[in-house]
Amino acid sequence: MKIRTESIIAIAAVTLIFFTALLMVALFVIQPSFTNLETKDSELGVAQTLNALNYTTSQLKSNLLDCADWDDTYNFAQNQNQNYITSNMMDSTFVQLDLNLLMIVNNSGVAVYCQSFDTNNSLKVATSDETQQSLIEDPALWNFSSLYSVNSGLMLLDQEPVLVATAPILTSNNQGPASGAILFGRYLDSSEIGQLQQITSCKFTIDSLTKFQQNSARIASLFSSHQTNSTEAVTPSVVTRYTLLNDIDSNPLFVLQTSQPRTDYQQGVWVEDIFLIAAIGLTITLGVTVSVLLEVGVVRPMTKLASQIESMPLNSELSKSNSKFDADEIAIVANSAKDILSKKFEAMTEVSRMVGHDLRNPLAGIRNATYILKKNYSSKLEEKGNAQLKTIEDCIEYSDKIIRDLLEYSCVLNLDKTEYSIRALLNDTLSSLVTPSNVKVLDEVKDETKVLVDHGQIQRVLSNIVKNAFDAMDDGGTLKISSKKTSGFVLLRFTDSGSGISS
Repeated sequence: MKIRTESIIAIAAVTLIFFTALLMVALFVIQPSFTNLETKDSELGVAQTLNALNYTTSQLKSNLLDCADWDDTYNFAQNQNQNYITSNMMDSTFVQLDLNLLMIVNNSGVAVYCQSFDTNNSLKVATSDETQQSLIEDPALWNFSSLYSVNSGLMLLDQEPVLVATAPILTSNNQGPASGAILFGRYLDSSEIGQLQQITSCKFTIDSLTKFQQNSARIASLFSSHQTNSTEAVTPSVVTRYTLLNDIDSNPLFVLQTSQPRTDYQQGVWVEDIFLIAAIGLTITLGVTVSVLLEVGVVRPMTKLASQIESMPLNSELSKSNSKFDADEIAIVANSAKDILSKKFEAMTEVSRMVGHDLRNPLAGIRNATYILKKNYSSKLEEKGNAQLKTIEDCIEYSDKIIRDLLEYSCVLNLDKTEYSIRALLNDTLSSLVTPSNVKVLDEVKDETKVLVDHGQIQRVLSNIVKNAFDAMDDGGTLKISSKKTSGFVLLRFTDSGSGISS
């Protein structure tokens, strides 16, 4: 077989393998990467929605406690003084608190006041007997673990999801015994959902599981298999995720449906198409280029040499013909270096993953032990003991965030910014550390200025600074902490009496 024929076959085989490899990259790397990114985005949308619901619940509980810990409410639950209703249960009260339902029951479990309110039309409406009966008969609302506990969660009232919270009625001094209990309720109607959608920038709905079981076999199977959520691409342009939500009785009674445009998926399809077009062009170019190089550098010189040999007289001297093929040593070295760095980076990533995994196991044990202690013994502990349990929980969350940061160190850093006071940040830092017995901490920070920070990240920074100061004072000493406002910033100054850094 001629060299030219062999070259053509070899080039065709190489270009076919090259194109196949690029096609595999497009099918099994590019598109799955965008699909995985889409899944993470949809999960983030669910998390943001649940955080918004938790925030709404916290607001409702805060407003509830303002009303529950009040002498006027305490007296009304005992004697039903109508002046309390006239003076306090006005339309403006329901509007200001964004309430759709308010109920007060006495210690006998009898509703001494129950009022519904239409916030969309700003008017009071009658509460149905069925709704009152459902509320009165639900023990999860009125059985409190302690005198200061608050029950909250979702309920299905009038076939609509309602966010409810209940608390014992105490005096303004937060003293008992309780004279009854009070309930606040807020319907998760289209208006409320719309406000939460503006906060989360994610479209979602909350409906009863029964309604979804009637319309979707997928949700029915989801419920029967005791899973928590599933992802379903409804259309090529929208991805929908369903999440089961428990009601206040811990029964899976609601379905959270979040919908997001499939922007990542569509970008993946576009990138894949561009990649395939580029792969075809690159393959053709590569084939033509290699063919030309072989033709010029190998085939033609060999053909010319063969022709010269055939036409050469028997007594002629064969002329020397040299063909040189230079290799790009720089490219070879670069590829080798890149391979070595890639292997080291993979090793580092694997070590980070192993460390994070190994640390999470004991951390999970600590979390579970703390949960058992809090569940079984919190009522028996004094306020100081419960505060220590809270410190342990905070430290667990802080440690878990460090592990997450370790696993995500090569990713883009996303800061979860929240307003905190300088005073609170420093208190959290000092309470999480053990001060050596021979070190005195002079805390001169009195500033309550609010700053926008990622609490976990900034606490790691402050903790490291304080620990460094402790380590620098082997023989004991004083750590002075002060603060000062300057040009729109807050300056925190840490001064220790240690040896310092040598010149």
